[in-house]
Amino acid sequence: MDKDTKELLDLIKLRNNQNKELLKNIKNDLRISTTNKINLEFVITHLHTLNLFIDKDIEKKEGK
Repeated sequence: MDKDTKELLDLIKLRNNQNKELLKNIKNDLRISTTNKINLEFVITHLHTLNLFIDKDIEKKEGK
């Protein structure tokens, strides 16, 4: 895998992790509804899944 692609994938992972943390903090706010908390949990899980796919792609391209 070329260096630029790896850097891009790492930046995407970093952004996903930052978004996950932000959404977790919002979800913990007592002022939001249960429905919104469920929706946030869905998005958090989706970001985690995206990072798993990115990890798998990096491993495949690096030949691990």
